[in-house]
Amino acid sequence: MGGAAKKVRLRSVGNVMAEIRKCLDENPGIKYVWFADDTFTLSRERLEEFCVELSKLRRERDFVWFCEGHPGLIARWPEMIKRMVDSGLVRMQIGIETGSARLIDLYRKQTSLAEIEKVVSACRDAGLAQLCGNIIIGGACETSETLSETWNFIDRLLGMAPGMLDISFTLFTPYPGAAITECPLDFGVEIADRASLTSIGDFPVSRTKALDIYDISAAKYDFTQKLVSRMKKLLAEGLVPRELIMSHYRLSALYGISSVWHRAVYSQDPFLNRKYSLLSGSSAETLGGVPRDQIDQWRPLRVFSLWNAVAWREMTPEISGYVLSPLEYQLILHCSGKLKLGEIIERLYSIFMKSFESFEEFKSMAFEILCDFDKKNWIVFNKY
Repeated sequence: MGGAAKKVRLRSVGNVMAEIRKCLDENPGIKYVWFADDTFTLSRERLEEFCVELSKLRRERDFVWFCEGHPGLIARWPEMIKRMVDSGLVRMQIGIETGSARLIDLYRKQTSLAEIEKVVSACRDAGLAQLCGNIIIGGACETSETLSETWNFIDRLLGMAPGMLDISFTLFTPYPGAAITECPLDFGVEIADRASLTSIGDFPVSRTKALDIYDISAAKYDFTQKLVSRMKKLLAEGLVPRELIMSHYRLSALYGISSVWHRAVYSQDPFLNRKYSLLSGSSAETLGGVPRDQIDQWRPLRVFSLWNAVAWREMTPEISGYVLSPLEYQLILHCSGKLKLGEIIERLYSIFMKSFESFEEFKSMAFEILCDFDKKNWIVFNKY
């Protein structure tokens, strides 16, 4: 689909679906189907037919699917993304390559930054779980200015779809036959190791007029650090929907699909990771997932061990720097999964009743504290 694209011959949907059926019959454990084909979204009619046939097959088999998409094409019919999601699409990859409008034209991507933004917004609105985009570092005419443009574009895209957009960084690779490989000087590139004998994708094999090999290597490191920092900030600010976090954990648990968000951000937060691991692998619920009129019959369970989560400072308990009041400490202490919430409330009221005018006032305060525990990812609820 890029500048090197020639005549395209597409297999029929029926032929591809027959191959998928045969593969699933012979390998019943497969639950994730990849369409590793950058022409997959070339024809809207063909894409619609795939959605119909995949929906039919998913009524017989439990699987989800991935595809590659061209942003310039998808931007023409963004409503198709919802059809794709409804038929089992959980992850799609698009080529972003750069945040420089000049370089995206030089790459002959046949798309624009505006179209990429349109696709990201459409995927978010359609409820796609994961959209991944690749960024090339050290490619055509790369400079410190184009790198700055690229980071600003990434930052904007992440803010548009926090928790959904996965960004990966690759160093420019001189693939045989590509125009930039055959005529590198036309693209402002000097290839130092054409056969890539010194790299397995972990170190640059080319330089540009403005950036040497070590500048390019440092840029990838810098981008990676800034990316993770930005993702963690979006999570800390509460901008990542809980439903989206849950979908990443379920996709990992049920289908073996691991996102950058899951690996680099969620799993690095011990409380969040334990909480969503429990939610995705059992009948546990968040506080908001329990009917309010039934909450007294559910059992709150802390997601950590007290011995290594609670620190004592001058006989005062704290968790991750948060100082617990006596009531907060008793509540988290009793969130062992053994007592129903109603039993905990009655038990603790007998201890703290002198500080409250009524049982209802105490119960309201306890519930407010539990809501805070839930936001901090400290507890889940079990029915049995």
